[in-house]
Amino acid sequence: PPVMTPKELAPSAAAPAQMMDHSIHMDRAFVQRFFMAQAGPASVAVQLPGGYSYCWDAGAGRFRYAWKGTLGDHPDRTVLKIVGDVYYREEDVGFPLRVGPDPTVEPKTIEFKGYTLDAKGVPEFEQTIDGVTVYERIEIDDGRITRRFRTNGATLWFAVSAENNERFTATGTKEGAFYKFTGPAAKEFTVTYTPPAK
Repeated sequence: PPVMTPKELAPSAAAPAQMMDHSIHMDRAFVQRFFMAQAGPASVAVQLPGGYSYCWDAGAGRFRYAWKGTLGDHPDRTVLKIVGDVYYREEDVGFPLRVGPDPTVEPKTIEFKGYTLDAKGVPEFEQTIDGVTVYERIEIDDGRITRRFRTNGATLWFAVSAENNERFTATGTKEGAFYKFTGPAAKEFTVTYTPPAK
């Protein structure tokens, strides 16, 4: 996978280097770059305020899964353990973002560039997808996953699985199994997944 180039804030504003106490009531995010299960070797685990976490696969340039819970330890230095239950996986649609006129064509080139952290430690990931610069920020509120995208403009599509089709909403136009973003709507857009009620 490509070498990660995190563009983080100064150490005083960034997350602490040592492993945290895993409190779900913290007021800032915590980012851990480590090996994670069912993801590439260049993974990023993010624990958000409010008790939800997710895995970003830097090698593949994509969001992988989210869970309710925190980040565990890695005493054997192999795989970062998950504390909690995974409730969403993005596995059966291929690479979800597509560029160009045909949404069925997956990207040929995905290049991860790194990420920046805001004042609360929440990362925004940067990559190029078939030459289009894409920034993605992920927020989770009571299990609801909101993905905020910024791009330098193009026609973009977001693929959703048949299983989760009714659980997605977006600021774009729905066309079959895809949401379409074009013109000004492609500059900034959101895609939201709402889990089933318990």
